[in-house]
Amino acid sequence: TLLMYYFLRVKKAHPVLLIGVTFVLSIVCSAFGIL
Repeated sequence: TLLMYYFLRVKKAHPVLLIGVTFVLSIVCSAFGIL
């Protein structure tokens, strides 16, 4: 629920910021996947 709330807040921000956050999250998820 916290991630959804954060996503809704970011969604109200600039689309570029949303793309950047998604890109960072994908990198973090892949990093945790490797670890």
